[in-house]
Amino acid sequence: MNKVSIKLAAYFLISVLVMETVLMFYLHQGIIHTRVDEEYSRLLASGSNHRDVGGKYVK
Repeated sequence: MNKVSIKLAAYFLISVLVMETVLMFYLHQGIIHTRVDEEYSRLLASGSNHRDVGGKYVK
């Protein structure tokens, strides 16, 4: 009976670790994608601002 409990505990821990690894991978990918989109939007907004300011003095 003792070996069955140890096997069940080991299988449970391994399955939880595998699920956490998979979920953390997808969470990390989602966070990176969101961060890249935010930076891209910020750079586009900054570029538009520079274009507007530069356009005033170049004309």
